[in-house]
Amino acid sequence: MSSLPKSNLLTGVIATHFAGMMLLLQESNNHWLSSVYYGMPVRTLFLVYFFFDLATFLMFLFPRPYLEGGARVVGLFWTLQMTTVLLPTGIGAVFLFVCSIEIVLLAWPKRYMTIEEDEIEERAENITRAKCANCGAMYTYCPDSIVNGEVICQNCGKSFGIQLVIAQSF
Repeated sequence: MSSLPKSNLLTGVIATHFAGMMLLLQESNNHWLSSVYYGMPVRTLFLVYFFFDLATFLMFLFPRPYLEGGARVVGLFWTLQMTTVLLPTGIGAVFLFVCSIEIVLLAWPKRYMTIEEDEIEERAENITRAKCANCGAMYTYCPDSIVNGEVICQNCGKSFGIQLVIAQSF
């Protein structure tokens, strides 16, 4: 199943996420002082957030249409949490600006990815429904599972023959 990303929204999320990660790396190099924040040196805090942010970045770099909603929720809550924790460290206005843009893009109501309608119709045309001659269960089978006109029942596990019927629209 392939998807076509809506490049303006998805690219915006990837770009702002990447910019935030680079700011985290830059700030981790700027904080050589041994000040402690949340029980760890500030430099370590920035590096820990960088690596966790890298994991959420990869969710958007390799998107899947069926995981989009979950990835957006995780990204939104992660960005909000990261912003509220790191702002008191003096990370700066640029980080706040990048995170606010990312929050707007993640909360945007339109979906980033859609499945082509032609692909849905094509997949539906290639599916065959068959009733098992042994147990009477009705299941759908893809062409790959039909071998020499026979399929294995998903209910009882026995093989039975099917006839391919071409549906005509009236």
